[in-house]
Amino acid sequence: MARKPAEVRRKDLVEAGLRVIAREGMHAATVRAIVAEADVPLATFHYVFESRDEMIGEAYAYVVLPRVGELPIPFGTDSAPLEAVRAVLHDWIDRFVAHPE
Repeated sequence: MARKPAEVRRKDLVEAGLRVIAREGMHAATVRAIVAEADVPLATFHYVFESRDEMIGEAYAYVVLPRVGELPIPFGTDSAPLEAVRAVLHDWIDRFVAHPE
């Protein structure tokens, strides 16, 4: 079986944590529940995250912050600030509509 890079594991664990939170609430998002959801050993969690709080922070960023490379208007170009803000908001709304949980 091929090993996944740490960044892929981080993303898998964040997504698993978000599924646990959506299904059972924040209180149920324990490290053990998250690794069970991700189907990985407990040690994997501690290899990629220092704590549950770090993972929760990354999960928040994953949900709230835009994925800059995926926006219709790339940052760093000559686009107007209003266009960039609209793109960020549309990205966030699209992700919320796709995953309301």
